[in-house]
Amino acid sequence: MKITAKIIFLAAFALICSCSQKKNANVILSNDSSADSVSQILNNSTITAYRDGNKLWELNSQEIMQMTDDNKIKANPVKLTIFSDSSKVSAILTADSGIANERTDSLFVWGNVEINAHGGEKLTGQTLEWRKNEQILVSDDFVELRSADGEIIRGRGFRAAQDFEWWDFSNEVSGNFPSIEAEFDKEE
Repeated sequence: MKITAKIIFLAAFALICSCSQKKNANVILSNDSSADSVSQILNNSTITAYRDGNKLWELNSQEIMQMTDDNKIKANPVKLTIFSDSSKVSAILTADSGIANERTDSLFVWGNVEINAHGGEKLTGQTLEWRKNEQILVSDDFVELRSADGEIIRGRGFRAAQDFEWWDFSNEVSGNFPSIEAEFDKEE
């Protein structure tokens, strides 16, 4: 009987130990996990900024994550509507992903970046930064700008007013200028 009692005792002990090691559905992640820095996740949401009753900008996304460690907001995908002083749409920016940085007051977007401006301009590229305080758009990467009158300008080092009142490229500039070509054809 001593052997049977020992076997029953060991079996009961093994059963108790295996039950106490059962995984809990509420898993606590280690400190080095990237999930530790997420304070909120908003699905299918809109964030809107106002000043003196006027809309400044509006961010729409399927997923917006507020990061606590670095005061950043990540959005996937991005649809940003930028408004003029009178709350009229100035430009609509879309991209696959973006990170808003509260410290620099900027939004960096990447992946299939496209901007459609109120004046008919259309910009495409792979990366772009919107500097809210300066009200400018900046990209060090290759971008293409189509003007309302059909001109196409490509290059690197792009800078523009957020409403496209002005814009410039710093290098590797090329393009197709039908209005200028038409003027040259008239003179010949």
